Amino acid sequence: MLICLFASCNKDESFKIPIIYVAGFEYGGSNNVAKYWKDGKEVALTNGTNWAEAYSIFVVENDVYVAGTEENSRGIEIAKYWKNGVPVALTNEEFKSSRATDIFVVGNDIYVAGNEFNGLTTEAKYWKNGIAVALTDGLQSSEASAIMIFSNDIYVSGNETHNGNGRVAKYWKNGKSISLTDGSTDSYASDIFVDAGGIYVAGAEVKKINNTDKYIAQYWKNGVAVPLTSSSSGVSSIIVVSDDVYLTGSESNGTKEIAKYWKNGIGFSLTDGTSYSFGHDIGVAGSDIYVVGGENTSSGFQVAKYWKNDKVIPLTNGSTGSRATAIFIK
Repeated sequence: MLICLFASCNKDESFKIPIIYVAGFEYGGSNNVAKYWKDGKEVALTNGTNWAEAYSIFVVENDVYVAGTEENSRGIEIAKYWKNGVPVALTNEEFKSSRATDIFVVGNDIYVAGNEFNGLTTEAKYWKNGIAVALTDGLQSSEASAIMIFSNDIYVSGNETHNGNGRVAKYWKNGKSISLTDGSTDSYASDIFVDAGGIYVAGAEVKKINNTDKYIAQYWKNGVAVPLTSSSSGVSSIIVVSDDVYLTGSESNGTKEIAKYWKNGIGFSLTDGTSYSFGHDIGVAGSDIYVVGGENTSSGFQVAKYWKNDKVIPLTNGSTGSRATAIFIK
């Protein structure tokens, strides 16, 4: 989850040039390598021996926290985070896969959202300082996508399968489940942002458009759905800055997915639609809007990049597949 309110809220610091941290991964020849970029300079978190990916980044003073996953020697994904490059495993199950999807740090407390296979289903949970907290009873499959702490309350977004069928978009506040949809159609929640104005959850829900079922990007403010388009689409990230609501994701042009962002419901395309592209996370610093994601090459693999006010900034040389998954602006 991006936290960029801290980037330019102090008038005395408004002249400072923001530092841009981007988490992601890049194919290293045999496996994906988890990494992050600080102002475009790459920092590898794994050595490529095992498959690894990074999904979230959070920076406190000089400490850089990155959450993701790395396979063990048996090829099982293990949820973990890295603090200044040092890995911390969140599970010790050799045969039960797990994944860390988001990280949020408050003082000395480290909160990580994620999922773990319990032997029957995938179970949404979060870890506080390494101690796991299950969010469901584990009877239905569930996933936790993002976590945020506000006024000492713990908010986690995600979804849970409804009676073994479609998913219900929801969030948990201090472990209590709040459903955003009724389960009559498939839906998911991808991110959450909370401030004094309310609880904002990004996601998508299947709706019938011209007699065709399509995922439609939307967000919920205090439980009320706000659709962003009527085309096949999805969103992956949401933030609110000075009452302005920003989201990023992608929307289909009929043949390809186009990376875009929305500000207060108005959509802006980041690519011309000639190739597949995706927006994975969004950040705001002053009047500048940053979107991290990727765009497919003619060879079909995605290349990590970010856009600053529509200007493309590549993070790799494009010779291998890569993905930018999260941003933190300091």
